[in-house]
Amino acid sequence: MNDKKLKTTEPNYNKEHRQRVYERIKKNGVRSLANYEILEYILFHCIPRKDTKRTANDILEAFDKNLHAIFDAHYKEIMRRTNVTERTALFLSSFSDIAYEYQRSKFGDKRIYFTIQIH
Repeated sequence: MNDKKLKTTEPNYNKEHRQRVYERIKKNGVRSLANYEILEYILFHCIPRKDTKRTANDILEAFDKNLHAIFDAHYKEIMRRTNVTERTALFLSSFSDIAYEYQRSKFGDKRIYFTIQIH
C-alpha cells in the first residue's frame, strides 16, 4: 500500500518541480540555473514523466561536470557513459551544432570572439 501511494504522488512532485523550474526561467532566465538544473530542464523534453534530477547529475558526473563536454560528445559516447536512451543522447549531442547554426545565422561567416566579464 505504501508503494502504491508513492507511485501516485511521484508524478505530482515531478509536475510541481518542473513548474517551479519553468517559473524560475521565466522570471530570471536560463542563466540563473545551476548546470545540473539546465541539464535537468533539457531532459524535461526528452523524459516527460520521470524525475530528471538524478539523471542530470549522473550525466554531469560522467562528463566531469562540464556541459560543453556533454554537448560536444557523440551520442554514442553519451550512451556509453550514461544510462540514457539513444533519443536522449542524440538530443543532447545536437546542442553544439544547434548553437553553431544559431551563431552562423546571427553573425554570418564572420569569426566570433567571446569575452567574459568577471565581477
